[in-house]
Amino acid sequence: MKEWITKHGITVYRLESPRCNCFAIVTDQEKWLVDTSTMLHRHKIQKQLEECEIFELTGIILTHSHINHVEAVAWFAQEYDCPVYVHDSELHFVQTGDCLIPNAASPAMHWIEKLVAYIPFLNKYPACREAKALTFTEPVIWNEYIKLIETPGHSEGSISILIDEELAIVGDMMKRSGAFHVKLMWANQPGLVEVSWKKLLQEKCEWFLPSHGREISKKMVEKEVYSEEK
Repeated sequence: MKEWITKHGITVYRLESPRCNCFAIVTDQEKWLVDTSTMLHRHKIQKQLEECEIFELTGIILTHSHINHVEAVAWFAQEYDCPVYVHDSELHFVQTGDCLIPNAASPAMHWIEKLVAYIPFLNKYPACREAKALTFTEPVIWNEYIKLIETPGHSEGSISILIDEELAIVGDMMKRSGAFHVKLMWANQPGLVEVSWKKLLQEKCEWFLPSHGREISKKMVEKEVYSEEK
C-alpha cells in the first residue's frame, strides 16, 4: 500500500492485490473506492481500507468493466451501501455481470485472448444491477480539484481520474515496463491509445497511477508518445 497527499490535502491510497491495484480517494467530505479487484481478494482490499481508517464509502468508481477490476463490485456496493458508477458504454456489462473480453494489443498475445474467451469463470461475475452511468457534465466527486475524463483505448469506456493537477488514476490505460518504458498489453480500441495518452499529457499531472505495477512519470509517457516524432 502506498499513500500520496496532494497540495490541497486530498489523500490517495494505492490498495494492492494480485489481480489489480485499487485506489481510495479521501477528501474532507468524501471517501471513494476506485475499482474493486476480484471476489477472491475482496477482503484484502477491505483490510487495507480499514488500515486507512476508511469504514464507509461515498461511492465506487470503475475505471472500466474488465473482470479483474469489477468482480467484487456488487459485494462492495452491498457491504458499504454505496452507489457504483461506470462509463455509460460499459454500464450494461456491470449490470448484467457479462465480462467485456479484452483484446490483445500484440499478435503474440492473441492465443491468451482466445483462451480467455472460452473459460466460463473469466467471462461472468456477480451483476451489480444498481450501477449508474458516469456523467461528465455534472461532477460525481464533489471536489473542485478532482475531475473525471474519458480515456478510451484499453476499452471503449475507460476513464481516468485527475487529482489536484498532480496525480492521474489511469486504470489499464498504461503500464510501466521496466525503469524507462510504458506499454499497453491489451487494447479493445488500439487506435485511441495514443490519443488518450496525449490527452492525459495535456493535463498538469506529473504522475500516472496504473492498475498494474508502480506509478509512471509524465516524462516516461512523453518519451513513448513523442520519441518517433523527433
